[in-house]
This record gives sequence, C-alpha cells and structure tokens, in this order.
Amino acid sequence: MAAARTPRASTARTKAVQYEDNVQEPEIIEISTGQRQAEEIERIPVFSIDGTVYTIPKIIPRWMTMRVLKEARAHGQEVASQMGIELILGEEALEALNACNEQGEVSDEQYDAILDKIQKRAFGQAAQQGKASKR
Repeated sequence: MAAARTPRASTARTKAVQYEDNVQEPEIIEISTGQRQAEEIERIPVFSIDGTVYTIPKIIPRWMTMRVLKEARAHGQEVASQMGIELILGEEALEALNACNEQGEVSDEQYDAILDKIQKRAFGQAAQQGKASKR
C-alpha cells in the first residue's frame, strides 16, 4: 500500500505543489467569493401577453443548469423541469403564463413552443458547451 502523500511547505506562489514522493500536482485554483459585481444578464424575448414581452437569459447561467440537474437527481425530472422553467423565466413571467394558461388563453401548441424554447436554450447550450470543452 502506498504511503499517503503530504505536501512540503511551500514558499510564495508556485507553479505546482511538490509532494514528498516527488509527484507534482497542478497548482491549486483559488476562488475568491464576494468580489464579483452583479452583472446585467442579456435577455431575449420568448413570448408576450397583451403586448408585455417576457424574456429569458440569452445565455443560461451555468449555476441554473447545475441546480436543475441536481434537482433531477434528488426529486426526478418532472420536478426539476418545473424548477428550471421558473428559474429561467422568472416568477413574474411564469405567473403571467400560468394565469393565461389556466384561463384557457394559451393553446397547447403555444405552451409547448415556449417550453421548447426554454429547454433548447438551457440544455442545448449545455450540450454545446460540453462538446466544445471536449475538443
């Protein structure tokens, strides 16, 4: 059985961490929290109700996709899909859409087209990003 590796004391920033068994590991990636400014997310129109346009992010933030995937593992695809739609559309847009839907003012084709746009934007992007990172 191999002995556990323990890092040697290091000086200021090094390119790699040197372990006692002489194996080099990549430099640790430092993530600083609380420093990022709130960014304005570019949005695109997806549907309108009586002239009020409702939008979704042009690029779905990775955290949204990851949260939906985590929810799918924990509670199933249906719950995760509902959560994802609310995250991406936003509460106001979802309430407006659901109110129209409950009153029978949204056709099945319209509702399906809206959901399809959201899914393609969210998971189509994730699939494309995954393909790009494998190249």
